[in-house]
Amino acid sequence: MVYAESGDYLVEAETHLGDFQALGRSVAGKARDIGADGIVLLLADARHHRGLVRDLSALKERFAVDARTWFRAVATERDPGGDALVIL
Repeated sequence: MVYAESGDYLVEAETHLGDFQALGRSVAGKARDIGADGIVLLLADARHHRGLVRDLSALKERFAVDARTWFRAVATERDPGGDALVIL
């Protein structure tokens, strides 16, 4: 979890994302159950994940806020405007 002035954000880390739809359902349920204001999907920096981000429009739609925008908003106590995808 990331606790910030702008809200509380569930961080879900994946080393190898397989079934995106199943992950989406799981993460949405966790966020709902704990009352999170948003979700950050943290993916390992791997060719597999970069390809998914490039090719899977549903992933880009579900996690529409890029990492820089999300971090900048949270650092300045603003709502980032959606769920974020961070490749680290």
